[in-house]
Amino acid sequence: MHKTEQEGLKYQKLYNWAHTLITSGVIKNMDKFPSETSLQKKFGYSRQTVRTALRQLEEEGLITRVRGSGTYVSYDSSGVNGERPQIGLLLSYYSDYLFPRVYDGIEASLTEKGYGIEVAVTKNRLNDEAIYLEGLLKGNVSGLIIEGSRSAFPNPNIRLYKEIKRRNIPTLFIHNHYENMPFDSVEMSDSRSAYELTRILIENGHRRIGGIFKLFLPDFFAHSAIFQGKILFLYILTDSGPELREKIRRLRIVFFSVREYNADVF
Repeated sequence: MHKTEQEGLKYQKLYNWAHTLITSGVIKNMDKFPSETSLQKKFGYSRQTVRTALRQLEEEGLITRVRGSGTYVSYDSSGVNGERPQIGLLLSYYSDYLFPRVYDGIEASLTEKGYGIEVAVTKNRLNDEAIYLEGLLKGNVSGLIIEGSRSAFPNPNIRLYKEIKRRNIPTLFIHNHYENMPFDSVEMSDSRSAYELTRILIENGHRRIGGIFKLFLPDFFAHSAIFQGKILFLYILTDSGPELREKIRRLRIVFFSVREYNADVF
């Protein structure tokens, strides 16, 4: 792929991310928009790529640049949903690779059914989750779609979730769930995926397998990764024949942990 084509894809990725944040209402009208420098740092893009994306946003009236002050959102999404019943969408991150796709898919489905969306992003903070849930409940939403924050731990916002249950508000978790919260969820099975992947590697003769995991809390997650690794071995052992068990006994697996880089520009 030529360099110009790569720059074009990068610009489009940045534009889509910013466009979704603004039109969904995650960043409100008159809020300050990230600077060119902070966007360069977050995405690792050149100044020219960032400027190209910002120029298109400005031409569409979504942002306004004020000399000596910065860039501001100039799009008011408050009247977009009109009188339609609202669904609260609570996400933990607005990552550039996932947020636009998740939001666009949910928005398209709900719009088709006559619903509007009220979006909030917790940045994986339980306190922010509590604040946004309070606001959504006060707004009398017709339903909730929630991506949990720090879902590996018991959730402390029990009072709010009990209120959701009391009001009988339809609620669905996506990507994860809380062990102490009895709600339906749609998510990928990480353990089953790891099992299938490891099984295929072992059956194809691999003997040195590395695991790399995101790290939120160093001590907890390091121990958790090792624990999950042991459980995974037991899982495979109980589901394998003598020949595969013998292969596993000669296997060496090493676990590494890496901190998730938090390039939060807001």
